[in-house]
Amino acid sequence: MARAAVASAPIFVTGGSGQMARTLLEEGRSRDVAIVTCGRPAFDLRSAPTVWQGLQAARPSLVVNTAAYTAVDQAEDEAELAFAVNCAGAGIVADACARLGLPLIHLSTDYVFDGDKRLPYVETDPTAPLSVYGHSKLAGERRVLLAHPAAIVLRTSWIYGRHGRNFLNAMITREVEPRLRIASDQRGSPTAAIDLARAILAIAPVLLAGRAPPGGIYHVAGAGEASRFEFAQALFQMRARERRRVPDIEPVPGATFSAKAARPAYSCLDFHKALATFNVRLPAWQESLQADLDQRAARGE
Repeated sequence: MARAAVASAPIFVTGGSGQMARTLLEEGRSRDVAIVTCGRPAFDLRSAPTVWQGLQAARPSLVVNTAAYTAVDQAEDEAELAFAVNCAGAGIVADACARLGLPLIHLSTDYVFDGDKRLPYVETDPTAPLSVYGHSKLAGERRVLLAHPAAIVLRTSWIYGRHGRNFLNAMITREVEPRLRIASDQRGSPTAAIDLARAILAIAPVLLAGRAPPGGIYHVAGAGEASRFEFAQALFQMRARERRRVPDIEPVPGATFSAKAARPAYSCLDFHKALATFNVRLPAWQESLQADLDQRAARGE
């Protein structure tokens, strides 16, 4: 994936405390790319005035909307809030970007699918969310593209990394336990946050150069697929090679955990449209997982 320069005006990233915003900020610094992150209360997707004022003050070259309501199970009890952020809020950002003439990259999710397929989903596959969260994100995609047809909607899957709450950090936190039960019947495309950040920063110059393709939906996720159990198994094998004590793990059905929200059993994403359009292809998830652990080891974590 080529490293390319972007405009001197900053890239504006919403969701300032989230893992993707923080990862984009760090990657931008490493490339001397000016990135401004902003979040609540100064920039609140539920408040159109704060969105408009924030964008006007920042005078960015491009906007990346990473802000979202992501508490998948809690959303079953807070549907109104989930839709206020993921649908109406995303639309507010898109509308402001359209009026200001700003390119927009909006992040979405594999949870817009029902998981009945057994081959990686392409962008034109029918959507059928199983959860309030999935429905709110799908509604957000539609609202964004209605308000800003040139927007790029990036669906991704199973993001993990150094920052925030994610499956990798949860497993590392629990590796002191003697035994863990991990779902073996949910398959996806594990995606390192740093890889997704690099993909976004590779797409940005294309949009800024004025040779952008038509707006729409693109899948960007780690290459390959895994179950939650297989991901955890690979993680602990890598950690064991670092002479760390790791737990025994047991594969169990996802239903064992009685989660409020249903998850798609299969939500792997096909990345070939993004590859053909932007020359963006993420590494295999195993390679990225090892790179993440190597960096943690170098930091003494």
